[in-house]
Amino acid sequence: MPRLSVLLAAVIAATTLGGCVAYVRQGHVGLLVDDFTGEIKQVQDPGLRFALPLREHIVEYPVIVQQYVMVRRGERREEEGDDGVRVNSLEGLSFIVDASVEFVVRSKQDVAPLYQRYGLPFDDIVQGYYRSRFKAALTTAMASLPLNEAISGEGRRKVETMALADLRKTMENDHIDLHAVLIRAVYLPDAISQAISDKTRAENDLERARTVARQKVVEAEASAQASIVAAEGEAKARIIRADAEARANQVVGKSLTDRLIRKAYIEKLSDKLRLVIPPGALYNLHDILPAEPGDKKP
Repeated sequence: MPRLSVLLAAVIAATTLGGCVAYVRQGHVGLLVDDFTGEIKQVQDPGLRFALPLREHIVEYPVIVQQYVMVRRGERREEEGDDGVRVNSLEGLSFIVDASVEFVVRSKQDVAPLYQRYGLPFDDIVQGYYRSRFKAALTTAMASLPLNEAISGEGRRKVETMALADLRKTMENDHIDLHAVLIRAVYLPDAISQAISDKTRAENDLERARTVARQKVVEAEASAQASIVAAEGEAKARIIRADAEARANQVVGKSLTDRLIRKAYIEKLSDKLRLVIPPGALYNLHDILPAEPGDKKP
């Protein structure tokens, strides 16, 4: 307890003298800066840090990934008011995009040169220098594409890739790594939005009409094919029936003789004919029916 009391008293005394006590957050480093020369005396790790009153002060710099957001509405902004990025398409049509950029200082050893170059806290560097570069890179990338491509998913990825490459070239001297450039939303003027909506609706209607027409063609072709198959089947069936009937007639024709024909004729007329035989006469059916070739008289 006595040691804690002494430490607390020292903190209070130092704060009273010059406000030279600072807490460096995790993911950050503290730069101990000489108030007279502006030189960096030490790069400090996270935790509670002290500086000599009226001689030194501590500047906190992040060494974790930062995200700078430029949006038109609906999100927290680093810039007050409407901070969407106004861009132009290849045709010169103006519209607004929401975007964000992710970046990080490469290492804590790169923090001191960054501070010595600008002499500002990191947030002030981003706001005062990098923000304009972010917007310029997006504007240049968007201006290389026609509107219908720039606002599409594939077009947005092209813009992000081009802007990322541009910013990497401009920020590598500050030892800052760019992780991503993201197009978060696109806001088109009402007239352009309505024209795109009308065009999309017309294209959808045309595609539906084409689909219906293709379906009808398929159905007609299927119906015609079915009719052809049915006609071919019926023709083949008729040919088969005619062939069978002809074969049957041939078989029957070969089996008939004059005698059998005569007999069948007599049997057909038997109800209408009467055979008169004199009493006591003897008769033989062979005497009545004509003889077949080769028959022998009994």
